[in-house]
Amino acid sequence: MIFDAKGPQAQTTTTTDSARLSAVSGPSLSLLEKYLLKRGFFVRDVCDPRDNVVWTVCSREGLPGEVRYPNPHYHHLSRDRAADLQAALASASVLLGVPDEALAAQVAQIAVMPPAGFACRLCGVCCESMSDAFRGRVSYEEVAAWRELGLYRILRLVGVEERGGYTLYTAWKNPKNGKHFKRCPWLRSLPGGQGRGCAIYEHRPFKCRSFPYSRDHAERSHCRAFEYLPCDLEGAFMPVDRDNGRTQRRDDCGEAVE
Repeated sequence: MIFDAKGPQAQTTTTTDSARLSAVSGPSLSLLEKYLLKRGFFVRDVCDPRDNVVWTVCSREGLPGEVRYPNPHYHHLSRDRAADLQAALASASVLLGVPDEALAAQVAQIAVMPPAGFACRLCGVCCESMSDAFRGRVSYEEVAAWRELGLYRILRLVGVEERGGYTLYTAWKNPKNGKHFKRCPWLRSLPGGQGRGCAIYEHRPFKCRSFPYSRDHAERSHCRAFEYLPCDLEGAFMPVDRDNGRTQRRDDCGEAVE
C-alpha cells in the first residue's frame, strides 16, 4: 500500500521547515540508534516469539551492559514508543555515564553530525550504491513529521506494510506500480555541473542525515568524502596517501606543495 497523496501540497523546502522537522520528530529510537552507532556500539536484532517483537540490542566492548529497545522501524501498535524511548535513554545514560537530559541533547545533535574530516564531494555515490538509501525502512516518527508538515510529495513514495500487530514504512516505492526504485528518486544534478544533490535535502530521512557513522563506514560504502582533508583556511587540502599512510599537502589544483 502507498500513502494517499491527496491533501495540501508541500511548500518549497526551507531551512525553517528543516528546523520544524527536527522539532516535530524530536528524539526517537531511530536517532538514539544512530547516536550509539557513532559512539562505537555494535547493533544486532533479536526476535522474541513470546511477544512478537523484534528487539534491537546495542553493546560496546568494555561496557558492562547493553541498551535494548524495540526495533525503531517496527511500529508496534500495542507498545508505547515514548516509554520505550525513555527506558532506552535511561539504559544508555547509565552505560555512558551521561545524565538523561544531557544524553537526549547529545542524541539530537551527534546522531546527524558527520565524523571529523568528512567533506561531501556531491558525487551521489551513497544515493546510488547503498540499497538502504532507496529500498529501506523509515521510522514512524519520520512519517509522522512529514505528515504534520504536509509533505505529501514525500509521503506518496512511502510504502505502508500492515502486518500482524505492527506496521512497516518502506522508502522509496513508485506509486504507479508499487515497486522499489532502482536508485534514490530524490537524487538530482546540481546546476552548473556542481555535482549531485538531494531534492528533499532539508527533509531527508534520518538514515541519510546520519551517514556516515564513521570513516570506515564511509569508505566501505565507496564514499570519497575523506580523500581530501582540509588543512588550512585558504582551501588547500591534504589527500590521504593510501599506499604509505602519509599525507601530502596539495594546493587547489592538486599540485604538491613542499
